[in-house]
Amino acid sequence: MSDELHIRRDGRAGRITLTRPDERNRLTAGCCREIREALEAWQGDDAVSLIVIDAEGDFCAGRDLGEFLRHAREGGATTAAEVLRCEYRLADRIAQPSKPIVSFLSGRVAGTGVALGCFAQRRVVGNGSRIVFDGCATGLIPDTGGTYLLARAPARLGEYFGLAGVSAGPGDAVCGRLADAFVPEKDWPDLIDELCRTGLLRTVDEAAYPAPDAPLLYACQALDEVFARNTVPEMLAALEAEAKEDDSEAALAAEAAASIRRAAPLSMDWTLATVRDLRSSGGSVRTALDLEFRFMRRAAQDQARLDALQTVHAGGDQPAWPHTLGAVPAEALAQMRAPLGRDALMLPEWDEMAAGG
Repeated sequence: MSDELHIRRDGRAGRITLTRPDERNRLTAGCCREIREALEAWQGDDAVSLIVIDAEGDFCAGRDLGEFLRHAREGGATTAAEVLRCEYRLADRIAQPSKPIVSFLSGRVAGTGVALGCFAQRRVVGNGSRIVFDGCATGLIPDTGGTYLLARAPARLGEYFGLAGVSAGPGDAVCGRLADAFVPEKDWPDLIDELCRTGLLRTVDEAAYPAPDAPLLYACQALDEVFARNTVPEMLAALEAEAKEDDSEAALAAEAAASIRRAAPLSMDWTLATVRDLRSSGGSVRTALDLEFRFMRRAAQDQARLDALQTVHAGGDQPAWPHTLGAVPAEALAQMRAPLGRDALMLPEWDEMAAGG
């Protein structure tokens, strides 16, 4: 076992704790593989009734971008695609587990961390929880199932979160269907102990407090007409007009507008189209993963996109994106959404796998 994780049995629970707080528990391919193998091993263990996933510090701020960039540059797109496959297989495994999973979403939860935590059967948030879909800000997308969660969010919260990359606190997470229970962090140790003792999922429900206020959801409902518009430029114009008004939504509209101006235009157009397609079709998690992998697999072989991602990773200025807002060619969007053929994701059929396989 690596120093990124602490995996063990504790009473009736399988325990997975992310132990890389200095890196905000960003997931490497090896970490994804170890978690998936643990879940599969517990599948056939009658002594394990449920699985608890928590972390030291932030729950998980996403994939290890340094590792991803290194594999893409040194090993090429094929090697980077294998890193992505590890993440996507983990997301798929968590979304359809054989044992219920309870996640404790401490601090920042982003990117692949959203898949790790928000596909669990009981998702616990506390006062300091912050869930964010920031893929468009990096020139990528809300992937590893992120678009599926955005498509299921109420009102136009999916567009709001996915395009503007705003941070959802505990109340917005619960009301936005990204979490199930609000429990103050001070109560988490006792709740985890009780879960390990009883192995009963209802323990979480019994410990839950009323959800705090959800300011982003309220704003999104008020700005529903904005995010119902057909294109990102139309949304941006409406947000900038709202930002000039003297009302409670003005500051949030200004923040969303500023974020959209900084984000990658192709990423936003792709995200908007995909979230709406999944919403209208009732697409599954696997449908979302397949569509997202198409984008990410191609991004891994796009040198300009990797250069922009490197700039973001290094904390530099806003990259010069390949396209401008409102001027993304239709063929560029179609290319990122087109099937991959023999390079497709191809997820395993978990029910047919041997435990620990």
